[in-house]
Amino acid sequence: MSSLHSKLTLGEIAAHIDAEIVPGEQAQRSPPKGGAEALPVSGVAPLATASETQVAFLANKKYRQLLADSQALAVIVAPAFAREVPCYALLSDNPYAAFAALTQLFESRPQAAAGVDDSAIIASDAVLGQHVRIGPGVVIQAGAELGDHVELAANVVIEAQARVGARSYLGAGVTLCHSVQLGCDVRIQAGSVIGAEGFGYAPLGEAVEGAPRWRRIAQLGTVQIGDWVE
Repeated sequence: MSSLHSKLTLGEIAAHIDAEIVPGEQAQRSPPKGGAEALPVSGVAPLATASETQVAFLANKKYRQLLADSQALAVIVAPAFAREVPCYALLSDNPYAAFAALTQLFESRPQAAAGVDDSAIIASDAVLGQHVRIGPGVVIQAGAELGDHVELAANVVIEAQARVGARSYLGAGVTLCHSVQLGCDVRIQAGSVIGAEGFGYAPLGEAVEGAPRWRRIAQLGTVQIGDWVE
């Protein structure tokens, strides 16, 4: 889990994940000039492979034996394991959640440019929230609505009357069919189709010239997805 992200400091990371920096025995022997808070961090990695500029984490005690030999600059741990960390411990009551927050700091996924790409096609009565990011080739049909800080990657299609809640992200090529409702902080991965027909066909009886006859069953409802769903 290395990253191309520019380096952050250990102090900035501790503040972001709401953790306390505690020096282990090894770190105490050679305290850095300027304090631990100023140490640069280049990324996130597992305990067994982390380098001296990376942060690791321990969320499952069955891996605690890896702590002693880890080359990590710091390890996110629960307070109960602080004494076992030879480098810097980042104390957190929920190390796994803290690790999740840290990965977002080093995420290298490119964002769509702020605003609306010139190639996007947007209906005149569609409603766009503030600070949206609309990528190239996006189509937003009549009556659709986007909340604040929504990001649509390239070639997303938002059909008529669909709604996307605030801070949601739709990956490249997603189609949101008509009247679909997404809550806030929803993530839809690339290529997904939400709200498409899927009820099949009803047989119409005897075949005509050997070919069976069928009637499509229409999609009469819609899809509603709540908040914080991926």
